[in-house]
Amino acid sequence: GDHAVLVSDGWNGSTLRLTGHSAAVEALAVSSNGTIASGDRKGVIRVWTVPAVSRDHGDDRTTSTFAVLNRGRELILTRRGPRLEVRDLERGDKRLLEITEVAPGITREMNIRIDRNTRIGNRMIRESSDGPDPEVVELVQSADLRHVVTLDSSGQAVVWDLVAGRGKLITDKVIHVAINADGSQIATSRTDGNHSRRLIEEWDVASSTPTKLGEMVALTMKYGPGDRLAIATDTNLVIIYDHREPTRLTFPRRHAFRSLAFSPDGKKLFLGSDSWEIAVHDFETDTVDTLHGHMGTVLNLAVSPDGKRLFSSSVDNTVRVWNLADGSSLPLRGHTALVSSFELGDNDTLFTSSYDGTARIWDLTTHGSRPLVGQEDRVLLAHQLPGRQRIVVVDRAHQVAEYPDTLPHDELLLRSWLDSATNLTR
Repeated sequence: GDHAVLVSDGWNGSTLRLTGHSAAVEALAVSSNGTIASGDRKGVIRVWTVPAVSRDHGDDRTTSTFAVLNRGRELILTRRGPRLEVRDLERGDKRLLEITEVAPGITREMNIRIDRNTRIGNRMIRESSDGPDPEVVELVQSADLRHVVTLDSSGQAVVWDLVAGRGKLITDKVIHVAINADGSQIATSRTDGNHSRRLIEEWDVASSTPTKLGEMVALTMKYGPGDRLAIATDTNLVIIYDHREPTRLTFPRRHAFRSLAFSPDGKKLFLGSDSWEIAVHDFETDTVDTLHGHMGTVLNLAVSPDGKRLFSSSVDNTVRVWNLADGSSLPLRGHTALVSSFELGDNDTLFTSSYDGTARIWDLTTHGSRPLVGQEDRVLLAHQLPGRQRIVVVDRAHQVAEYPDTLPHDELLLRSWLDSATNLTR
C-alpha cells in the first residue's frame, strides 16, 4: 500500500522501510557500497543512501551480562567462568582473560562441562563451555581504567588487570563489591556462613589480605575521590569510610538506597532510593536536599565530568537529566523496558541501553532521540567511539554493531535527512 522498499537484516529479521514511491516498485539494484536504486511504475527512480551498519555476531555459544568500553577502543565483555573477552575495535583482534591467580584458602570448581539451552530474542542457542560456569552479576571499573572487579553468581570476587591481561580471585561469599581508583583495593560485603552476619571488609589486592571495617547489611557500596568509601545499609544509615575512619550519615526519612554516586570533587554524595527520590548530601554543609521526579526505584546514577548535571535511571523506564544548580530535571522517555546503562557522549549527546532490545541517542539540546535497532536481546552498552564517527552497540547475545554517527540524533530531523538523501530522477 505504501510502495515501500524493505531492507531486511538477514541475521535477526529487523526491517528498515524506505518510503517515498507513489506507485508500485518494479525494479531494484544494490551497489557494492550499499546504495540502493529503486524504480516504480510511474518511471520514478529513487537512489537511497542507506547508512552502513557492521555487525560482529561473536560466539554463538555464549552470552554476556556486562559490556564496558575502555579508553575508547577496547570493548570488554563478560563471559561465564568468569572470563573477560577484550576486543580491540581499532585492530579487530580479541583476547580472552582468565583467572591466573587464586588467593590462599579459596577453591574453584574445575573440569566442568556445561551445556544448556538459552533463549536469545526469538531463538534458542546451545551454550557450551568447559570449566567453571558462574556468570557475572556485577562489574565495576576503577577510575584509572586499568582494572575491573567482577562479582559472579557463585559469590566470588575477581580483580582483573586489563594491561597485564590476568585475573586474580580475591575472595568468595561476596554479595556486593567496589573498587578504588587505582585498583589496589576492593571493598566487599560478604557472609561468613551465618546469613544474619554480614562482614564489610577492605582488601589489599596485592597481598589478598582483608581489614574488617564492620558488620552490617549493605545494599550498595561505592568508592569516591580520595578513596572514600560510601556504604548504604538497610537501616536508613549511610557510612562513609575515610581511610577506614567511619562517619555516619542519617536522613530525615527512611530510605533504602540502591545506587550511589560522588560528585567529581567529592563534595557531594547522590543516593538513589526505592522511595523514588534522590537524596543529595553536601559534605561541607552537612545538609541533605531531595530531588523528585522518578516514578520508581532509582537504579543508576552518574554525574557529568563538570559536576553540573546528574543522570539517573529508574524502573519507570526513563532517564532523567538533572540541573544541579536549580534541581530541575528533564525526563527522557522512549524506552519500553528498563534502562540498563547510559553514557555521556560528545556535543551534548547521551547514549542509553535498554532491556527492550534497543539503544537510543539523545540530543540533550533538542531533547529528541532516535533508536538504534537490530539487536537480538537486551542491550548492554551503547557508546561513541572517539574520533571515528561511529557508535558501538553490544547486546546480551555478543552481537557487536557499529553504526555511523553522522546522522541527526533527533528522529524527526532524521526523517528530513532521509528525504534529502533520496535523489529523484526520471
